Amino acid sequence: TGMCSFYVAQDFEIPDLSKNSLSELNKGTFQGLQKLESLNLLSNCISVLREGTFDGLRNLKTLNLEYNRIESISAGIFGAICDDNFTLTCANLTRLWRYCDTQFVLQNLAHLDLGYNEITFIHQHAFLGCNKLQLLNLADNRLKTLDYLYTPELTDLILFKNGNLSILSNSTFNCTTKLSRINFRYTNIEVMHVTVFQHFK
Repeated sequence: TGMCSFYVAQDFEIPDLSKNSLSELNKGTFQGLQKLESLNLLSNCISVLREGTFDGLRNLKTLNLEYNRIESISAGIFGAICDDNFTLTCANLTRLWRYCDTQFVLQNLAHLDLGYNEITFIHQHAFLGCNKLQLLNLADNRLKTLDYLYTPELTDLILFKNGNLSILSNSTFNCTTKLSRINFRYTNIEVMHVTVFQHFK
């Protein structure tokens, strides 16, 4: 059926799940794998990621979802779930537990590969709480705009070949002061606000 759901012992070493035909990951699919640090789901047929899909992966540092069919990234997949009225500020990043549901946050995630999918939309809360994220690969997707990247440790952002990307707002990099490498090649950026890079150190 292409669905994936299993429960295993905490010290189980998960095999490489790349280049299969997985189309769906159930909520809690990886429950019980607290020690897992790397997960490779490259080259499958995954089109939807649901809230809580990666619940339990508290020590996950590297996640590869390249070459799938993912269309959007909503809240609660990698980051916290907050009320839509929650005010996003850099200061609130260290106090999310007061305002948001953080049970699904991948708090140790450092490398996230989402390249070569069909992503058109990323929720502004998508990465809230992923405060150790250093590399975010969004190459070759269908993003039209990028806003509110609340990722304080991010150093590398890959936006290569997002042909629909045309706007970077003045709030895109508000809380990403450590960014040192950004790949905009083969995008179609037409509007870049004058203050877009003012927060970089």
